[in-house]
Amino acid sequence: MARGADVDEPWIAASLGLLDRLAELLGDSPSSQKVSQAFWHACSGGQRRAAEYLLARGADNGWVPDYAKGTPIDAAIARGTQRENLIGWLRQRQAQSINNDD
Repeated sequence: MARGADVDEPWIAASLGLLDRLAELLGDSPSSQKVSQAFWHACSGGQRRAAEYLLARGADNGWVPDYAKGTPIDAAIARGTQRENLIGWLRQRQAQSINNDD
């Protein structure tokens, strides 16, 4: 971003944790698809504040994108990540994994 990258989609802003830009891109009445997609990417990017914001806006914590496998919690606990804060928060909200290894 500092070098001019566009943050022109809610999912991009969510994955980077840019809350002000995320709110701006979503507007007043975003589609549930956009909110859930942004939520999935916030979880994938380890962005708890963005995930909290999006869940409050109606994100589906069981949403699975066409282009990836797994729910938001699956994205958060992907191999090699250090996201215990976000994982614990998702589990407190009864997030369900579609993988059997949790």
